[in-house]
Amino acid sequence: MKVSEMRLLNQTRGARKLYLLAWKRATHRCFASLSLSRVLIVVSVLLAGCPGRSDLGQVTGKVTLDGKPLADARVEFSPTQQGSIATGRTDASGEYSLMFSRDVAGASLGENLVRISTYDVDYVEGKGEISIPERVPAKYNRSSDLKVTVEPGKNRHDFKLKSGEGKVIQPPSVPGL
Repeated sequence: MKVSEMRLLNQTRGARKLYLLAWKRATHRCFASLSLSRVLIVVSVLLAGCPGRSDLGQVTGKVTLDGKPLADARVEFSPTQQGSIATGRTDASGEYSLMFSRDVAGASLGENLVRISTYDVDYVEGKGEISIPERVPAKYNRSSDLKVTVEPGKNRHDFKLKSGEGKVIQPPSVPGL
């Protein structure tokens, strides 16, 4: 290594040491000025994580049709007063969890109208778009009168649907499907 390179390296190391020393002093002054109670509050918040939105409740549940889990059904909670729609999809065991938005779990607090549907449009390689038929009576989707109340915190709402309780109505076909 050349002498000029060694000087540059030593200068860089010296600058780095000065920067770290200045940062250490600044953070020490910052924390020294905080009272113990403030430090405990900050630490508590960091350990607890974000509490979430106060206008939402976490909602999970299970949907069955004639006593069997209803897979791949869309569950929708629509507030009757104010708020936005929350949706979820059931898994193979009929379990669902609602999402208020792509990154926020939950549903609006208060009374919600519930709609459950299996109708969907999907894309299949080689076949294009295909229509997945409705299996749930209109009483639970198009003409739903299911209502539940979402409260702060965790909520569980199970739905035991019966296929004999009304007519299954297929949405109108879309041209090209």
